[in-house]
Amino acid sequence: MKELFSKDVRINDSTLAKALKLSLEKLYLICDELRQVNEVDTWHLNEGEHYHVLNAHLGTLSFTAEGVIQLAKYTEETIDSKDIWRRIMNIIDRSKAKLVQSLVMTRVSEISEKPQNIVISNGRAFVTTGETRRILRLHTRQDILEKARNFEQTGDSGRSPMQPNKHFLVSLDHKHELYSAEGIKRLSMGLQNVCKSKTTKTWNKAVESTIFQTLKEVTHPFILEEKGIANTINIAKKLAGQKCEITGLKKSKVNPYIELCGHHLFDKSTNPSLSKELKNIIVIEKKLHRNFHEYMGGTHAPCTPKDFHNWLISYSGEIFGHSDKNIDLQTKAINNLKNRMKILNAIANE
Repeated sequence: MKELFSKDVRINDSTLAKALKLSLEKLYLICDELRQVNEVDTWHLNEGEHYHVLNAHLGTLSFTAEGVIQLAKYTEETIDSKDIWRRIMNIIDRSKAKLVQSLVMTRVSEISEKPQNIVISNGRAFVTTGETRRILRLHTRQDILEKARNFEQTGDSGRSPMQPNKHFLVSLDHKHELYSAEGIKRLSMGLQNVCKSKTTKTWNKAVESTIFQTLKEVTHPFILEEKGIANTINIAKKLAGQKCEITGLKKSKVNPYIELCGHHLFDKSTNPSLSKELKNIIVIEKKLHRNFHEYMGGTHAPCTPKDFHNWLISYSGEIFGHSDKNIDLQTKAINNLKNRMKILNAIANE
């Protein structure tokens, strides 16, 4: 990170001239003079080390932190020393902060390339724990993330604890947590308190100030897509008569706790073109949906209609029971699934 700061901080000519209390013309006269001297001289400027050429035809330059310091030293000794270092350190610090913010924003924007790590719930985007660690620059250090989370949850921060479905979301298999922009901001604030590393503090201060806007822009298309999928699932539920297409059960006085959801036979992450295809969405009970994804190894594991068929056969006793009267129900469910598989295979081969 130190190397990053020294080599990648760029300060434009007008900002530097203002800090040095010079006109742009005077700044470039000094630069021209120092670019022509030998390195053995006290004052010199080297391209790449102290400055970068922005436009060779116009001769415009941007300056590194080392270049700014070199010019500040020259100005202090030859022109004006009043408050110069306070002004110079201010612009370097601001440039460093902007640089880190840019790096954070770039890292967050890369999430759009991995839609399988994004979950939309009630119009809010959540990202996986692994992506959250990557944004927070924790790599594989889940222990540090947990330390920051505990700091926020115990009230040591002076803030109210993070709330489920607002700051974090528990995965269907109850094995993982996903975090929203609000949750990631809280974790970044916790990290600034529990970590001693200046690099970690600097990085997470930038996360705190940028995560809302950046994650919103990145996930907005996914939220719109999810709304379209939700509409398709509602249509599928109406076509199914608000009944589970496997067990035939629906919410009623007798079964008040039945919850229905739409399961994508071809998962929507690896098969986005089928995400709004009605034949790809089968309406099932929420508990069956959870059991199937546990069978597959988690909600982020890819799945196909064949996987669902195999699960249905393997767990038919638990799903349908062993009574002879349920044979018709099981046969109907399997035939429904096979018909869908034929149609989906035909669509895939078009």
